[in-house]
Amino acid sequence: MYRFHKHLLKLCSIKPFHTTVKGYCKSHRRTWRILFFGTDSFSLETLKLLNENRKKDGLVCELQVVCASKFVKVRRKLKQVSPVWTYVQNNDLKIIPWPVVDKQSLKDFDVGVLSSFGHLIPPDVLDSLPFGIINVHPSLLPRWRGANPIMHTILNGDEETGVSIMQLSERFDCGPILNQRHYPVPAKCTAADLRQLLAKEGGVLLIETLRDLEQCIANKREQDEREVMDAPKRKPGLEIVDWSKSCESISRLYRAISDEVTLQTVWKGDVVKLSKMVTVESHSIGISDGIVGQISYSKSHKSLCVHCRDGWLGFQEIVFNGKRLSAADFNNGFLAGPKIKTVEIFQSSIDDKS
Repeated sequence: MYRFHKHLLKLCSIKPFHTTVKGYCKSHRRTWRILFFGTDSFSLETLKLLNENRKKDGLVCELQVVCASKFVKVRRKLKQVSPVWTYVQNNDLKIIPWPVVDKQSLKDFDVGVLSSFGHLIPPDVLDSLPFGIINVHPSLLPRWRGANPIMHTILNGDEETGVSIMQLSERFDCGPILNQRHYPVPAKCTAADLRQLLAKEGGVLLIETLRDLEQCIANKREQDEREVMDAPKRKPGLEIVDWSKSCESISRLYRAISDEVTLQTVWKGDVVKLSKMVTVESHSIGISDGIVGQISYSKSHKSLCVHCRDGWLGFQEIVFNGKRLSAADFNNGFLAGPKIKTVEIFQSSIDDKS
């Protein structure tokens, strides 16, 4: 009987009731004209989801982008073209120059979405958007409030992290929370791994928030200032390894900053850069009472191993005197041979004579 009715409706060009209601609801729901603020690979994931939604779902009906610069810094002084800039050019989206000079143009938008933009938004821009600006932040605010929450999450050994959708205020990361979701920190993950995970999940949570934005704003909650933990930018010198620390602490340091800067140590007054870290079993080194900073080459791990406070860590790639070397090449060139009879030690700084 159902098939007969369905066939009859089709012949009469009448849509089933549930299809009509679905279409009506879609056409009468709230849509958003969005001005997006972003620059790097983290913000790109949110921009992609917003643009895909604009094309298919219709929750986003207008999308333009504020990109602060065509270039972003990747490692120290190295620069590359901003992923957001490239995506905008390849997808025929309009870029609005930063800083925004024409405040009248902001009246064409309902709400701003900001993700890893890196600039404080002035009050006159915030006030020009009816629903303000909402921010995708990769931490469980107010924990790790600041410019580098992912690095601090790993450095601190947090087992849980998350994404917060917050209303932007005149102070960095201090606005009320609109939505929040918790995620476990994957074991031994790097900052790059965690950034990629939270970028994708942040975009998904942002879309969910937009679907019910007015209700989220009505139910917003202020951040508890008693629970604030700051996450400032990486300080110069953080990459210099203190071998008196535990293997776990140095491993966290490597995983937290290795996508930004290479770990450094000192050997005979010269800087040595260490990368491609591996876990090394202490018994495989064959040294029972190693000295902090002591160097030993492990053929089985193809690593230059260094003794820390409570064990050994291995590094498979070395940069010394401007040359990139495998651990084996460094060992053969500088450590092996009959002339080497002393215990070789990496120092934590040039001034360290111990």
